[in-house]
Amino acid sequence: MLVFAAATANAQSSSDAHPYLSSKFSIDVGVFMPQSTFKIGVGGTVDPAPFDPIDFETELRSDVDEEIAAIQFNWRFGEKWSLRAQYMEWNDRSSAVLANDVEWGDVTFGAGTGVGAGLDTSVTRLFFGRQFSVSDRHEFGLGLGGHVLDISAFIEGNAIVNGVADGFHTEVVSTSGLVPNIGGWYMYAFSERWAFTSRLDWLGADIGDYDGHIINASAGVNLNIAKHFGAGLNYNWLELDFGISDPNWHGDLNSRSHGFYAYLSAYW
Repeated sequence: MLVFAAATANAQSSSDAHPYLSSKFSIDVGVFMPQSTFKIGVGGTVDPAPFDPIDFETELRSDVDEEIAAIQFNWRFGEKWSLRAQYMEWNDRSSAVLANDVEWGDVTFGAGTGVGAGLDTSVTRLFFGRQFSVSDRHEFGLGLGGHVLDISAFIEGNAIVNGVADGFHTEVVSTSGLVPNIGGWYMYAFSERWAFTSRLDWLGADIGDYDGHIINASAGVNLNIAKHFGAGLNYNWLELDFGISDPNWHGDLNSRSHGFYAYLSAYW
């Protein structure tokens, strides 16, 4: 009788093990559909302090609410350790007739003139974590990681330098670097088919060329469709707010992207 009860309990426990909690490897490939805002301030060579940040959506009529391909990989090794990697990249181009003067470093683009602008951004997230509470139904862990940022922005048009019209200019700023962070995650399996997933990464510090904070959070569900395949829907929030002292860019960056991430999963 006791043997039968133990076997039944084990079978029930195993049936509740969603592949997200039991597989050694998993990969998610999908589309991030964010609403995004970008504000950029650029300091000059004479006065390195950044001017008022340029709002890409307001000043440059830039529509950065586009679909972004994203991929995430998870590897469990040992008894309680895991390594995660995530990559997103997006590019935006726009043109506008300026309603107000825009200052970009030592150059001014005057109100009433036409300009073109662009922003190229990629974020690679690497995270090394340890599980602290584990069962067939749930998992909680903490760890250390980093966001590798690669950001480039430009504006071009007829420019004013030192109060004098100076013809057509293309002005570019860029930065690339690693911003470390701490983070945690929690997953709960409602059944062998449905699982709730969540994570939070955070940093607020003066690190190298960056002084500010980063927040990367998500929460959603994953449906196990077949033995090795599933689908999911998360709500993601990515916020970058930094003062930058890179040789290629003295200024500010304020970026917020939030929206749904729909993806397909493979686990094995």
